Amino acid sequence: MSDFATRKIVDLSPEVRTDLAQAIYAGVVAAGRSAAKKVILVALTAVIVLPLFSWLSFKAGFLTDETDGTSRSGMALYIDAGTGCQYLAVSGSGITPRMDKDGYQVCKGGK
Repeated sequence: MSDFATRKIVDLSPEVRTDLAQAIYAGVVAAGRSAAKKVILVALTAVIVLPLFSWLSFKAGFLTDETDGTSRSGMALYIDAGTGCQYLAVSGSGITPRMDKDGYQVCKGGK
């Protein structure tokens, strides 16, 4: 039994077993720290990159919302040439004055 790979743990002295256990534990802890650092790095990168990508996509016009044309909301914005007042319309229906947060119609000259 001179080959170390074929020796049983019980054949080792208590000091050697303690040293071996501590070495294994240190390896597991070091691997855990390294893995934790990688997870934190990936998470931080995602927290920074994903909102940045979303913002750039929005600014580039890749993302749209309900205010962008008639394709998504089915609503169209019309502006009266004489008064500058805005109206919303839906296909096959009448028009509705566009109101601001205070309840006044949105017009070019203000209220």
